Amino acid sequence: MQVLLVRNGTRLAFPEVEVPCFQRIAPNLSAAVKREWGQEVLCLFPLGNVTSSKVPRGQRYYLAQAFHCRDAARQSSWVPMASLRPSAFRDSADYGTLSACRARFSPNGGNTSGPFEKLGWFPEVTAWIDKSIGPSGLRLTGTFRQLNASAAFSLIRFETNGPAVWFKAVGEPNVHEVEISRYLARFYPDFVPNILAVREQWNAWLTTEAQGTHLDEHSDIETWIMVAKTLADLQIASIGHSLHLIKAGCRDVRACALIDSVDPLLEAMATLMEQQTKVSPAPLGRKELAVLGTQLKDVLSAYSNLDIRNTLGHLDFNPGNIIASQGHCVFLDWAEACVGPPFLTVQFLIERLRRLRRADESWELRLLSAYSENWRSLVGNREITEALAVAPLLAAFTYTASAGTWRDASRLNDPDIARHFRSLTRRIKHEADRWSDSAPLYPQPEALSCTFSL
Repeated sequence: MQVLLVRNGTRLAFPEVEVPCFQRIAPNLSAAVKREWGQEVLCLFPLGNVTSSKVPRGQRYYLAQAFHCRDAARQSSWVPMASLRPSAFRDSADYGTLSACRARFSPNGGNTSGPFEKLGWFPEVTAWIDKSIGPSGLRLTGTFRQLNASAAFSLIRFETNGPAVWFKAVGEPNVHEVEISRYLARFYPDFVPNILAVREQWNAWLTTEAQGTHLDEHSDIETWIMVAKTLADLQIASIGHSLHLIKAGCRDVRACALIDSVDPLLEAMATLMEQQTKVSPAPLGRKELAVLGTQLKDVLSAYSNLDIRNTLGHLDFNPGNIIASQGHCVFLDWAEACVGPPFLTVQFLIERLRRLRRADESWELRLLSAYSENWRSLVGNREITEALAVAPLLAAFTYTASAGTWRDASRLNDPDIARHFRSLTRRIKHEADRWSDSAPLYPQPEALSCTFSL
């Protein structure tokens, strides 16, 4: 085995690539290695415990496999690993990483954490894809693009002699996405990509590429409205499937489940607020959080009295997960699928619209009007009005409560995670105060029950 190294004076170092924050590692790394050193590589996985597809803080090493050892460029060369010694490296950590990597792939390297934590998995994947698409008259052309790569996760677009296909595999904590995707493709095929095959050993599935483009700041209002109306149609179609969807892996964010999270979440947030060192923005005190807890319980109890059925929802409903074409759209990436108040999901769409087109408040009204119109045959005007009024608060709380990170005290020790949750709590408080100032006259709350949502 050989490793590509760059000469720095009399010492050697690994090639170095800078990946912009919050962008995917795999496509950036592949493009940079090809551009700077002339190598075609397959990204394998980060060396460490990182499983995110985004660039994490402090990540230094990532393993990639060259398809061919092409002549290297820019003072780089292929060096036999067996010939290397610690003194050859400018940074001793590089040699330590290389030694750990060799041990990882040795016959006694131990158990792997995922199906892609080995050399040579790519031909196995492409052979499976060829076999899966063959009956449809398709074949791979050899052109592909990696978007995500780790020991257990993979996302690759493959070109064929017809429409492109997407290979996706997931590991913990997203294994449930496989069953959710299969369920949605079976019962709601008009709203999600078509699944061609499933490989359960890899927690992987293969889909045809949805035709169209992602929503962005250039999409016209009619496209946004079409997305909102399609979302409503999917949610209405899911009525009566709540328990099946939860069994398939969707998060339970029904009012009766959310109300149980109020006290433990706010207790965890109180601890984080007390740990804040910055003066501004001011931390929320325990008395303020106690008031917030009462507000949240009141609104959840009040919502349970509205005659609105629970439906399928999406807690990561953003333009990147929406493909729109002329008069049609499909929804992607259901790892954050949920079952609960339907108006939560359209609120996430509104939030994205605000970020992309801040000056167009009239668009929000038109989008919400179109979404609501599809519900009017099932839900009365009063319920729709009240559900829309409380949606910003429920969306903020549900997004925060459904993130299991806050239940892990060790994770909350990370300053960035703690800062993020303090910010989310302030947003919940802001929305709760807005709701309290203009709260509609709900019926008197009764005992909270989930029987209406089955």
